[in-house]
Amino acid sequence: MPSLEKILKIQLVLILCFGMPNQMMDMYAPQLHTISTLTLYATALFTMSYVVRQRQYKRIFIFYIIYFLIYSLVIYFDLTTGRKYSLDAMLGCPKSVGVFISTTLVILFFILQAPLYQKIKDFGFLVKWYIILNLPFVLFYIRTVGVAEIQFDESITEISTITLASTASNCLLLALIFKNSFTKSKLINKIILLVVFAATMYVWGSLAKRGAILWFFVSLAIYYIAKSKNVKITLFKVCAIVAIVYLSATFIVNALEGIAPHLASRVESTLVEGHTSGRLEEDGGFAISIQQFQRNPMLGSYFRIVTSNPMWQGMYPHNIILEMLITFGIVGTAPFIYFLILIFIKFRESFMDKTIGNNATMKVIGIMFINILLSLMSTGTILLRLPFWICIAILLTANNKHNDKLLYNNTAQK
Repeated sequence: MPSLEKILKIQLVLILCFGMPNQMMDMYAPQLHTISTLTLYATALFTMSYVVRQRQYKRIFIFYIIYFLIYSLVIYFDLTTGRKYSLDAMLGCPKSVGVFISTTLVILFFILQAPLYQKIKDFGFLVKWYIILNLPFVLFYIRTVGVAEIQFDESITEISTITLASTASNCLLLALIFKNSFTKSKLINKIILLVVFAATMYVWGSLAKRGAILWFFVSLAIYYIAKSKNVKITLFKVCAIVAIVYLSATFIVNALEGIAPHLASRVESTLVEGHTSGRLEEDGGFAISIQQFQRNPMLGSYFRIVTSNPMWQGMYPHNIILEMLITFGIVGTAPFIYFLILIFIKFRESFMDKTIGNNATMKVIGIMFINILLSLMSTGTILLRLPFWICIAILLTANNKHNDKLLYNNTAQK
């Protein structure tokens, strides 16, 4: 019989490291996708008894559970009696209300068992498995289009270019921050890092997904700010680098033109011409979402964009904050912002206070969550997104002496 820790590790790998593999299996080997899903549910059955025996939770965790339930009820209303468009006409929606209910219950169960993940002693396995499971698909793309010249192969339309670019960026982020966690050999670790770096540079140049590139650097900046002893100086350095990049836009574009022309044109359209794929224009998704929020700022109006503009009708805003504001209003978004602030505080404390237990939770899961969160600033939706919701739950329940004293029930289970 496998130990509880091993089962929990398998769960986290299936939840946090199977994004690209699940997408590919769903297209080419649905049987394997079914097996991975059943395996996840089997691990849930194993841990169910432990969840039932949980008697005490931290106050902030109980608050988070209540928040998720209220959010789910709001979405349920929007999908049923308050529905404004058909499910097929709304981007990122489940195929039916039944699928929404069943998936929500699954997410709720994994949220409830979040305190159990504190039993894992070493979270470094997530770094290894993320790269092991996802890097081969990045290399497969490179092999298919050829390495002689950076180009985008239109024939590989089955692969989501956004997912592929984000996956490559995530691999590089984890490999760079946790570069010594793969093996005991420093030479092998350096070789792995170089392979990941080269593969990511190729994907960036070929696919030219600006969001994946931008959020990689923002994630890296947040990491260095969190671990910095002097935040003000680090922030000044980050701002200086951003200013230099902006002022050097023309030079950067010229340098990229001969290597990655597709990326060069997209960088130029962003830094020089200010194009953002319709998001920031006057009739873009952000502007329409803000107008929708202003119609009912306190409680929100609908979880999808309601507009006469056919391009954005039934879409999500492509920004997590705007999505929360139009769905929940200020009343529902404020607690969500509080969760994020608390997580960042705990994330920083994991570097500052060496006596805090389970720092590995905050560092590894924290980095993965930051990247997920930032990617949602320009694309994607939080609806039924298991990795997003479970990461928040794990980070809120991570051991932290300072926050336990300030915010948590003193009798909470440790």
